[in-house]
Amino acid sequence: MLDALTSDALKPIIVPEGKFAAPGDFRIQNVFMRLTNRSENVPLIRQTQTGNCAEYTALNTAIVLSKFGIDVNASVLQYIQGRDDLNLPTVENNLTNPLVLNAQEKFKTKEMNGKLLPFPVQMSDIDNLDQKSTNPYEPLSNTNSALLFREVVSPKNIVFDPSDFATFWSDATGQKLIEREVQAILIGSGDHATSLLKLGGRFISIDPYSTDIVRELTLHRARFLLTQALSRPHSFITFNDVRMK
Repeated sequence: MLDALTSDALKPIIVPEGKFAAPGDFRIQNVFMRLTNRSENVPLIRQTQTGNCAEYTALNTAIVLSKFGIDVNASVLQYIQGRDDLNLPTVENNLTNPLVLNAQEKFKTKEMNGKLLPFPVQMSDIDNLDQKSTNPYEPLSNTNSALLFREVVSPKNIVFDPSDFATFWSDATGQKLIEREVQAILIGSGDHATSLLKLGGRFISIDPYSTDIVRELTLHRARFLLTQALSRPHSFITFNDVRMK
């Protein structure tokens, strides 16, 4: 895939400055979902206060994708399954922070033709992760949020092409939504993070702060969700390829 990248793909991605709100807390909530060949109560993370939405969105997305047979980061499922003692400091320090660090290392060191791949891990993002290690309620930076989401839902895909990133709605963004049959989209809108899954003809919205957490949408509503999100200042979305196990 690296060989297929053009020189245009090396243009740097500019991530809007900002962090997702914190502090916050959560509880586990069973959500009844229609899966591929069955229906099931799926335990997901429900925010009880604003904050830490990037982490909760990434983890919920991985859990839902795994129920559809999608290959996600195995460490997420291994950590969460069977635990009834989840708390924010433990989840941050033992799971999400190491995942962000791993993603940072990939994007700091991966090169093509002597040039870093085009995702900007800045010193401020490294400092942000250091702060998270001592204060789990510290907001996660936008860049670290995007890296965490990619590491969780598509850990084998380390190439962040500029077309995977958008800060405004365009025909190209709309085409990308349509042309990829299976994908996970991180939505960073203002100070809140959610996600949108496309699984064939189905669109599933995941918002850890909403009462239902999961909603099924039509294509029209999915497009509306993205355009509304991108109309807000300092917002962005990332497209992430996901694959069946």
